[in-house]
Amino acid sequence: MRKRELLSEAEREQLLGIPIERDDLARLYTLEPRDIDQLRLRREDRNRLGVALQLALFRHPGMTLAQILQRSAGLPKELVSFIALQLDVRAAALADYATAPLAERLRSLNIKDFQLFPSVACGGAERAWKSHEVRNKHCVTGAQVEPKASVSD
Repeated sequence: MRKRELLSEAEREQLLGIPIERDDLARLYTLEPRDIDQLRLRREDRNRLGVALQLALFRHPGMTLAQILQRSAGLPKELVSFIALQLDVRAAALADYATAPLAERLRSLNIKDFQLFPSVACGGAERAWKSHEVRNKHCVTGAQVEPKASVSD
């Protein structure tokens, strides 16, 4: 028996859908300079664009490219073009990404090289999170949280 649905299909699409309006694309899918630097390390345009799309989709709506493709027929061309423009590659390079051998695609997606959530949202949270003194604090306001310096003799 299926559980009760919390969201209608329209509500789910509004929350998790991939926008096609330019302003929404810019708000949700603008790559940071450090992302672009990491993506430029990829050997081919198809890998740069494919990894960039995977990274962008993981940030919003929080799904992998495979999950998105299971839900829909494909990615909006507006999204692909927006990401390709930032990387200065052709949007058509994505077609080649799908035909690349699986091992090559997996090697090109080394997600640990990327900061998954943009630094705009939580300034110095990474440094603070590592500090024992602020481990239980959360970055809610977006303000930088700096760990206290240890006193050395």
